Amino acid sequence: MRGCYKIYIVRTLINAGADVNARDRDGASVLVYAVRNNRTTEAAKILITAGADKTAKYSGRYPYQWCNYYIDDTDVYTTLYNAAPSSYYW
Repeated sequence: MRGCYKIYIVRTLINAGADVNARDRDGASVLVYAVRNNRTTEAAKILITAGADKTAKYSGRYPYQWCNYYIDDTDVYTTLYNAAPSSYYW
């Protein structure tokens, strides 16, 4: 139930006009937080659908690279991976 509440908050904030590309003072995007801090990918999927920047780097990594460490969802990973510049290498 707790996870559903968080998703409700994400949807409510987006519907109220929250910036899906906002960053914290260290430069982490909302999408990176969604990938790093949630064991489910529902929040990331909602942010991607709402237009979050899938290529916004944080700490030298693209969002798909954070997926490798925190979640195991091939749909979200593939979406983020395909958005990264093709010239980028690990």
